[in-house]
Amino acid sequence: MRCDRCGMPILSGEAYDTHEVDQLTGAGATVRLHAKLCKRPPTQSGPVSRRRRIREGD
Repeated sequence: MRCDRCGMPILSGEAYDTHEVDQLTGAGATVRLHAKLCKRPPTQSGPVSRRRRIREGD
């Protein structure tokens, strides 16, 4: 089982919270999160320009 916030596995014996998420259309979902707040992994929300990639060294 994995944490739906950080994507890391929830180990046996480790505390976690379960939340039901209702959907207006379709089936709902069950979300499992570490009981201790975990850090959300970084995500990119949009494309990065070529000029910025060159400047940052990617």
